[in-house]
Amino acid sequence: CSRTEERAERSERDLLQWKKMRLLEDRVGDHFHGRITGVQEFGLFVLLEDYGVDGLVPIATLRDDFYHFDPRAVRLIGEKSDRVFRLADRVEVVLIGVNERHRGLDLEIVDMPPPEPKHRQPGRKGRRPGHERPSRDRHRRQRDGRGRRRRKR
Repeated sequence: CSRTEERAERSERDLLQWKKMRLLEDRVGDHFHGRITGVQEFGLFVLLEDYGVDGLVPIATLRDDFYHFDPRAVRLIGEKSDRVFRLADRVEVVLIGVNERHRGLDLEIVDMPPPEPKHRQPGRKGRRPGHERPSRDRHRRQRDGRGRRRRKR
C-alpha cells in the first residue's frame, strides 16, 4: 500500500466512526450489548454489537469494587468480589455520552451502583484553606489628573 492509500483508508475509518457517533447521539441513556475488545489500566474498550463502534468504559465507573489491571492476562480483577473483565467477554452497557473530541463513546456497565454524592461542607466555596484568591484591589487602575491610567499603590 502506498502512503496515499493508507491515508485514504484512515480517513474512511475516521469518517465512518464519526457517522456512527452522530447516529448514536440521540441514543444516550439506551442499553446495548457489546464485547470487550480492549482492557487497559484506565478502563475497558467495548464494541457495540449492533453498530460496530467502540466505546470506553472508564475504570472510575466500575464502582462496585476496586479493580486491578493484570497486564499478563489482559484483564481487570475486582479486589473484593473477584469479578473479572477480560477480552471477548460479553457485557451490557449504557451509553453515557458521545465524546466528539476523542471520536468515541462514553459507556458504563449496566449493573454498577450509582455514584456516591459528593458532600460539601456548608459555607465553603470549594477552595482549600490557604488557597483563597488574591484581592483584586491591588490590581485596579486609577486615572491620573490627565486621564491616563496609573496603578493604585
